[in-house]
Amino acid sequence: MRRSIIEVFPPRLRKLWSEWQLRVVVLISLILQIVLIIFGNRRKYIARTWIKFVVWSAYLAADSVATIALGVISSNLGDIYNDDDQDSSVNAAVELYAFWAPFLLFHLGGPDTITAYSLEDNDLWLRHFLGLFVQALGTFYILLMAWTSSCLSILTIPMFFAGLIKYGERTWVLRSASSDQLRDSMRVTRSDPSLGNSNLIEEYNLRDAEGYNVIPNRVIEVQFPVDSVLFEGDSISKDSELLTAYGLFQIFKCLFVDLILGTRDRDTSQTIFRSISSENAFKLIEMECGFMYDLLHTKAMLVYNPWGFGLRFVSFALTCIVLVLFSLAAEKQHYSKIDLSITFLLLVAAIFLEICATLMSFSSDWMIVWLSMHNKTSVLQASTSLQLLRNPRWSNSMAQYSLLGFTLKEKPVVCHKMLNRFSIVEELERRRYITRVEIPITLKEWIFDRLKEKLKKMQKEMESATYNPGALNIARGNNVLQDYGHGELKWSTEVEFDQSIFIWHIATEICCNLEDSSNQSKMEMSKLMSQYMLYLVVMKPSMLPVGIGQFVFEDTCAEAMKFYSTNGKTDVHGNLLVQYTTGTQLLGDRYRSKKSVLSDACRLARGLTDISDKEEKWSMIADVWLEILAYVANQSTGRKHAEQLRGGGEFITHVWLLLAHLGLTQHFQISQPRAVARLILR
Repeated sequence: MRRSIIEVFPPRLRKLWSEWQLRVVVLISLILQIVLIIFGNRRKYIARTWIKFVVWSAYLAADSVATIALGVISSNLGDIYNDDDQDSSVNAAVELYAFWAPFLLFHLGGPDTITAYSLEDNDLWLRHFLGLFVQALGTFYILLMAWTSSCLSILTIPMFFAGLIKYGERTWVLRSASSDQLRDSMRVTRSDPSLGNSNLIEEYNLRDAEGYNVIPNRVIEVQFPVDSVLFEGDSISKDSELLTAYGLFQIFKCLFVDLILGTRDRDTSQTIFRSISSENAFKLIEMECGFMYDLLHTKAMLVYNPWGFGLRFVSFALTCIVLVLFSLAAEKQHYSKIDLSITFLLLVAAIFLEICATLMSFSSDWMIVWLSMHNKTSVLQASTSLQLLRNPRWSNSMAQYSLLGFTLKEKPVVCHKMLNRFSIVEELERRRYITRVEIPITLKEWIFDRLKEKLKKMQKEMESATYNPGALNIARGNNVLQDYGHGELKWSTEVEFDQSIFIWHIATEICCNLEDSSNQSKMEMSKLMSQYMLYLVVMKPSMLPVGIGQFVFEDTCAEAMKFYSTNGKTDVHGNLLVQYTTGTQLLGDRYRSKKSVLSDACRLARGLTDISDKEEKWSMIADVWLEILAYVANQSTGRKHAEQLRGGGEFITHVWLLLAHLGLTQHFQISQPRAVARLILR
């Protein structure tokens, strides 16, 4: 009875699994590598949940499956010799299994398209280094225990070194992309001019000894202007746009690790961005974000340097040599056809994946920059012709979220009662109401033009000594209301920031639904920014300053749903405006929740609808949302913006980088012009 309970699976099935378990695990490990090389880089430009789930699952499972396979191989080493005869001949199957061990090291090294799923993986590089040591030691143990001086055992050695190179590459890249290492590599040490120059002192003493009347003189170092050859009218020439983006990336990448720049860097960037169109400006930023993603999540920093190229060549050459020699080996008749097929599959797949990685890197922005900098014209033309292998640099989309649309519950979750037991219904419901739209060119143009106007205004204030460096970073709509002469609405921007976003979001939605949207581009832009900001509050609260946004959202939704239960779900925008703004202001108290801002939002909506000039009203609303967007962008840390690159990218990151390029942030250290000494001989 006890035996029948323990033996859940019949002996025949267990024997079958004993024969196939290693084969299945090794094949799964190979499949996971293929999934990662196909989808690992696509999350850079696909902002969908499915791609995140696929990459996350494959990334986490890949290391575990490869480790399990190594453990199975190690446990099989006890059967390396047959004890049926006096000679103790070698078990061919176990010997071939030992040959698979280096391929699992190869898999642990991962593809070039993904080394880290998130930034935390880079910071945990020591854990991967320990894994490299343990797995390499385990593979070496397998190699020693399975050593028989056969051709197969000899071929295991070059594969072991190839796998060690791949795993070592990944560990080195993870370490280089960790926060501390990145910050150290980007920190520029500048010599203090006040300390003098030893060469200058030596020159002074020498000339003075020769009898010259030496007079030290002080000059001011002036920055050279940007080369005008880069520009064609108001755009950057095609040949230099990637080089320009790469140059800006080398300067501004330190913002992603929360370092600051000098004013000389700001002046250089301003010179470029004042001279180009909005299309070119956002394209440069798109390229910079693409470079940063590759730096943080791929093997780009290793692949595109001589050492990386040398290691890649050695690894690829060793694998090809092993494939050729294994094909010519005369011992293959001792192995089963299934195991031989898997072995050839592992060899061919390793070579094929290396070729795919090479083709991808050959058509990347990094390669084009490298070829351009080294004047490899003929190779550059071949690289730029591989358009089919080049993917978008980011999703070019922005998420949309409507609070009133969520409270109307037009998309109920399937199997609500069952999922409610796992406490995930609320999260699923929120995600079901997220939509994504492509960012209109008109919105980018308008944002760029408005920020350039702010730059001109800032420069005028600096010339008149009336500029306040912190004014732009604390403005979140109140300056716009003051400029448009509607100071009576400033109460809506002087409340808690989270509440202010909800108030303006609901008011904007009510105004949009009560007016004709034809020929109202500012209305459409206001709606896009309004719903995008609510998405950030609800789904990306870490991007915003610390606040009570989640409580405001829940309480406002609760009040809205109570209102619908009384007044129905037809013409909700009109009913809200009427019920909350007519008669006594306390009509909404019967619905009110603690942190709800529904009544305040309707009050603001009434104030906005009373503005007779519709064009002026929507210009003001759009400017308020732009100021809120810029405020959030500046308040978020560089690391938070870097985290968004792996999810298709966020539009607010591009706005943040644009603000930095225009010098409209506090990321710059105010410094005096550098003094340079020279000697005048008389």
